[in-house]
This record gives sequence, C-alpha cells and structure tokens, in this order.
Amino acid sequence: ARGGTDATVTDANLLLGYINPEALVGGDLKVDRHAAERAIHALGAELRMPPIETAYGIHLVANSNMMRALNGVSSERGRDPSQYRMLAIGGNGPVHAAKMAEDLRITSVVVPPVAGLFSALGLLFADVEHQMVRAYYRRLHETDPVDLAGFVGAMREEARRLLASEGFPPERQRIRAIGEVKYLGQMTTLPIEITDPVDAGTLDRMAEDFAAAHEQAYGYRSPKERLQIVAVKVLGQGLPSQPRVPDRVVPDREHPRAGSARRAYFGPEHGWIETPLLSRADIGTAPRRGPAIIEEYDSTTVVRPGWTLRRDGWNNIVMERA
Repeated sequence: ARGGTDATVTDANLLLGYINPEALVGGDLKVDRHAAERAIHALGAELRMPPIETAYGIHLVANSNMMRALNGVSSERGRDPSQYRMLAIGGNGPVHAAKMAEDLRITSVVVPPVAGLFSALGLLFADVEHQMVRAYYRRLHETDPVDLAGFVGAMREEARRLLASEGFPPERQRIRAIGEVKYLGQMTTLPIEITDPVDAGTLDRMAEDFAAAHEQAYGYRSPKERLQIVAVKVLGQGLPSQPRVPDRVVPDREHPRAGSARRAYFGPEHGWIETPLLSRADIGTAPRRGPAIIEEYDSTTVVRPGWTLRRDGWNNIVMERA
C-alpha cells in the first residue's frame, strides 16, 4: 500500500495462499490483498492467463532465477545438487525452497531458527578471520620451494601478529595458506591448499590436488599442461575460547498456533488444498506429512504435498521429500 501498481513476487505468494497479509513481522507489515489481486489480474489479462496461473507463473519464474544462481555454485562446478541438503534462509527463502528442491532433485531442506535474520546472526556469531592475498605469478614447475616457503611464511607471520593483537594466543589461531592455480593460458583459477612446511613435495601435492579439483569442476584433467600460480592467500582465524554460536536458538515469539488452516495452491498437479497453519513450536521430532505452512515473526515456510516436516535437536525445521 505504498503506491506501486505492478505485480510482485510477494503479491503472487499472497494470492497463492502461501503468506498471510496480516501476519508478516508479527503483523507490523501488512500487505494490501486487494491491491495484490488487482496487480495480478492486470498482468494476467495482458498474458491472457487466469489470475491464479499468473501468480503461480511468477512464483516459478522467481524459483528459476534462484535456481540459476544455485546451479552456478553447484552443477557448473561439477557438483550434483541432488547430493546436498538445501539451507533455506531469508524471510521468503523457505516459501520457495521445497519447489526449488523438487526441481533440483534435492530431497532434504533445512530451515534454521530465525531464518529471516540468518545473515545478521552470522555477523554476530562469525569467528574473527583475516584474509590476505598477494600476487605470486610463477609457473608451478619453475617455482623455488625455498622462495615459496619464505613468501608464505611472511604472510603467515603477518596473520599471527594480527590475531595476537586481537587477543588470540598461538593455541587459538588457525592459519591456512592457499594458492590460486590454473593451467597456463586459462582464465580462471582453483584454490589449492599449500601445506606447511613448504618443500619440494608441496609442489607435487599441489599439482595432483589441482588435477583432481579440475576434474571435479570441469570433468577432465590435462597432465601435459603446465600449471601456473597466480596468487597466494593466507586465512588467519581466531578461535574463541568457547563456541560463539549457541547450542539452540529459540525465538522469543515462538508460540503454538495449531488448529487453523488456509487454502493454498500448489500448482496444476495438486490444485488448491486446505493447508494447516503451524508455528515452529507446533512441530515435533516425528515426521509429519505436508502440506503445511509455518508462520513465524521473520519468515514463512511452505511444506508442499509429498514432503514431511519435523524439528531436530537444534530447533531446525527439516523438510524431507517422501
């Protein structure tokens, strides 16, 4: 209700029954359902599509955009998304996660507590880390192990001094060195661990590790191609005396609300279904069949038909495809 007239993803999810126009941010952020309907109807008229098909189409387009990003960090790097779990974060991520997981053949989705504030919690709980990167342009087979050892050693020492100045003694420091390596003439590099101490064997291990990483990312290795180091990165981590992340995050506003329901549309294969509305507090450790919608202060989770949901020991919602 701020003057916009074009249809948005939120408008579509509202018409699909996924989100509650009165409950976002504990009711402090209200959405104008009638304006959303007008926007979707207007777009549907242009496309000659019924409003609900228009809304579901918007939902799928949003999914495809996010899936393209996920493919960029998985299948395009030689990793099969179906072999991983999906972590659904953000206020709207858990709304879209289950359908995206279906299309990517992922069978398990984890929605952490306070998913809508996940990035903020990450900033609060993250360990101290310094990253130092310096150019080191050498052909791997021509690299002098003594020179590389001195180069990496100076960067490691700089990382140790930084961490010590922040109150981390040597036993609470973790230092890693990584070489950015590529085939000669190649545009992109792969990060390869530089083990400590650095010696002639280190270079052989880097060559073998690069070949394995390249084969995983691109499907082949070229044993006769020369390798080139482009840069050296040193990561210095300060380890806290006790874990910064709490064992269990329980939102203050977590209250049971089982008993109510809302109609939601799950595509032409399922149609409209009267869907139970839950809070995280309503979910037990035993699997429960979907569909379901979990409404929280900071996010909404949509569990599609054919999925189960449960809560694990860390208060995560775990969705699994039946």
